[in-house]
Amino acid sequence: MEDLVRRRADRLRDEGRYPQTILSGLANGRLLEYVPDENLFDGAARYASKGFFDVNNVPAWDTWVYFFQGHLISWVPPQLVELVNDGVDANPERCIFWVE
Repeated sequence: MEDLVRRRADRLRDEGRYPQTILSGLANGRLLEYVPDENLFDGAARYASKGFFDVNNVPAWDTWVYFFQGHLISWVPPQLVELVNDGVDANPERCIFWVE
């Protein structure tokens, strides 16, 4: 996952789309945490979220904002919070959860 995060950041830089400034606030969205090492890869979140999570419980890649010490943080826009919450609730091993 670290390699994928690095390649995505490199590509955004190459295309001139890498953010130059960090915005404050969450714009009414929420932060979601994913811990791959705690994953059972059951796919329940995929179905409950109608595809926001993949079959391996990984959040949609275009919501990723930070990866550190094996934890992936994603920003969920307000329009998707309820749908993503359905996926979080369906995840029995709790490898995906809301950041409080």
